[in-house]
Amino acid sequence: MLSWYVAVYWEYWSVINISFFGKKLMTVPRLNFKLEGLILREEFDYRLAKLEKDIACLSAACNEVFTNVKFKHVLEVLLAMGNYLNAGTVRGGAYGFKLEVLKKIADVKSATPPLINLMNYLVEYIVSH
Repeated sequence: MLSWYVAVYWEYWSVINISFFGKKLMTVPRLNFKLEGLILREEFDYRLAKLEKDIACLSAACNEVFTNVKFKHVLEVLLAMGNYLNAGTVRGGAYGFKLEVLKKIADVKSATPPLINLMNYLVEYIVSH
């Protein structure tokens, strides 16, 4: 019986203390910014480690693109094909292209049979030479 009274008493005072704490907490100016700052401070090391891993991966990918001779050859062949297809137009004779063009080479298709897109032709050409 005594334990029941203790449990009810504890629950009663816990609710009162929680309500009091909540009321006091609401009086803190710019509480949301302070809480966000605390959360950021706690998560900072984890976020930094994740970013360092992502940056190292991106750096390795950039180094591979800049130093890979075979990739440069593929880009040279693609530029030559683009210049050949655009010969006699304003776009012909280009010295380079933006890397955004790489997304579009699968959309360039032949008008006569056999129907093939530029990506498949590029792969066939590089494999055969």
